[in-house]
Amino acid sequence: MLDTRSEEMICKSLADILGTRKEAIEVFLAKTMPNYAVKNYWEIDADIFYNYFSLSKEEFVFDEVVFYHVTTRLIKQQLGEFSIDNLESVLLSDNLLTQLCKKHDILFKREEGISVYYQGNKVIFDKPMEARLRNRLNKVNDSCVNGFLLPELMDDSYVGLTGMPEIFSDIMVSLNRRDIQQEYFEKKTCYLATVSTPIEKMIFDCADPRMSNQEKTQKIVQYLLCYVGYKKTGAASYVTNPMVRLADSYCVPANEIVDIREIYDWKEIFEH
Repeated sequence: MLDTRSEEMICKSLADILGTRKEAIEVFLAKTMPNYAVKNYWEIDADIFYNYFSLSKEEFVFDEVVFYHVTTRLIKQQLGEFSIDNLESVLLSDNLLTQLCKKHDILFKREEGISVYYQGNKVIFDKPMEARLRNRLNKVNDSCVNGFLLPELMDDSYVGLTGMPEIFSDIMVSLNRRDIQQEYFEKKTCYLATVSTPIEKMIFDCADPRMSNQEKTQKIVQYLLCYVGYKKTGAASYVTNPMVRLADSYCVPANEIVDIREIYDWKEIFEH
């Protein structure tokens, strides 16, 4: 498993994957740094890595890779009991979020998609600003568990995830129930969950979902070298932290979450 939680873990996990010593990875990174430091990931030639360790680009693949999911919960949780459900499972099951909604007379039902009922009436989200809600609730084609490949410098357009789920926020804004948003915010705890997934299950957003495991591996090598260059030089402006996701139908069980960390300030993980 490629583990990117720290520089130490990067070197250790790469060494385990390649069957070598951690010191050998550290020597490689020190020797080749001029080839990847202060560069955008697409400018980095992955052959630096493959040639140094005599690897075949056609055959070498990472079996498992970690990614990072930002989530909020209404009760403190521990590693081992922490799981991540997709959108459908969250809205259509009995849990603390749907219990909060039910308390305020908001119900979710499976119909053609997922319908929202407020005070006994079905809500029709037909305003232009509600297009994202229509897409996610009516078509249910964006219900996946997603996250970022790297544990920091995430796209700051997603800062709101540290406050509450995006779908919950969108619904409350449309219902003009910002008081419920505030109630959630005052009770929530934010976590950064480290999820381990087989590389064949990982999908890069805005990329061809049919990418082979070898192609994904090469792309990850480029992102990884770019990230290591940032860790060594502090040149954050060159780091691209891609969003990745799993299949829409997949829920992450507790045994696939290798770590959780409580987040107190969005600046711990997002760009600023």
